[in-house]
Amino acid sequence: MAKSASFLFEVRARSASVKAKPIRSVKSASAAMRPVPAFSIESLQKNTYVMGPPKAQKQRYMIQPKATSFRMYYERGDLPIKMEYLTGGDKIAWTVDIDKLDYGLYLPLFFDGLSETRHPYKTYARQGVQDLLAHGGDKIYPVIPQLIIPIKNALNTRNVEVMCVTLKIIQQLVMSSDLIGPALVPFYRQLLPMFNAYKVKNSKYRRNRRAHIHTHAQARSSSIFRFQLVSHRPAKFQ
Repeated sequence: MAKSASFLFEVRARSASVKAKPIRSVKSASAAMRPVPAFSIESLQKNTYVMGPPKAQKQRYMIQPKATSFRMYYERGDLPIKMEYLTGGDKIAWTVDIDKLDYGLYLPLFFDGLSETRHPYKTYARQGVQDLLAHGGDKIYPVIPQLIIPIKNALNTRNVEVMCVTLKIIQQLVMSSDLIGPALVPFYRQLLPMFNAYKVKNSKYRRNRRAHIHTHAQARSSSIFRFQLVSHRPAKFQ
């Protein structure tokens, strides 16, 4: 009797331990699945799932421009300009003959100042660029590759005032010489994406800008311009 009682007690204890053991649910099984990158060998393994693409980060803010080389030169007093305070508004004056300036140095430097948003830096830079383009002529063409990064930086600020001024400067640039339009062709891919992001903001201004580039960039440049403009989908502006 004692042996049978102990046997029954042992059987009951084992059955109780089996009932107390947790049962693995479907939810816990799915939680154990391991994320793997898409288009990889790991995606063929069991208990894995493919991770989706990263979410695009919408840029809802303006990019604050960094300290420009133009500002550094201005604060050191290395720029051959000064401010004239007139009743009709402030105007810059050149301390040297503008026709004798080294365009390889000063034109990219003043273009770099287009990103500035504070006075007097923006005033000096914008009026300086306009004066240099008005008197540059054939001296502008060799400097075109050095102007692309400053123009791109100014457009990437997403500051409406800076972008509008930069677009007007581009119009003046392409009209300053017949050689400028074809020289800009290799750089369309760097400049046009930001144009597309804002091209729906002002259709009239966009038509004028495209007309200037078409006119001064000649046939080959115009065809590439149309191709690049279509190939870059416009980003939605918030």
